[in-house]
Amino acid sequence: MMYMRGKRFTTSPNIAKSAHKVSATLHGWLSNYTWLSYPKPHSEWDYESCKKEANKYPNRSEFGKHSHGAYTCSRLNGWLGDFYPVPLRRVLDYDTCKELASKYQSVSELLVNDKSLYGTIRKKGWMKDFFPQYKSTDIEL
Repeated sequence: MMYMRGKRFTTSPNIAKSAHKVSATLHGWLSNYTWLSYPKPHSEWDYESCKKEANKYPNRSEFGKHSHGAYTCSRLNGWLGDFYPVPLRRVLDYDTCKELASKYQSVSELLVNDKSLYGTIRKKGWMKDFFPQYKSTDIEL
């Protein structure tokens, strides 16, 4: 039966399905219409199987791109942090900067190998402390 109230006749199963669902809800027949319910998705993904699948990929984006079902299950259950931990940011205080800068012989070597450390040392004005041979090119106003 694909009739709707009024003048229209439809062959669209979605419109007919929603019309029957409204009618069945209003009249209390909803439990009689088993074809109105959607099947529950079958999930084969538990923690261990998601972890095994995640180990195949180097990062989260590749995991999501190539194994969408396992990625979605992992994301919804909060397991992505277990499979791909986010690295903590390093704290660059004076002592840490001094220790890290001691690995480099010159400022140019520091700039090539660790731009973040170079920027921190320069911004905080510690360049002369760590590299006594450094001559600043900044113009003092």
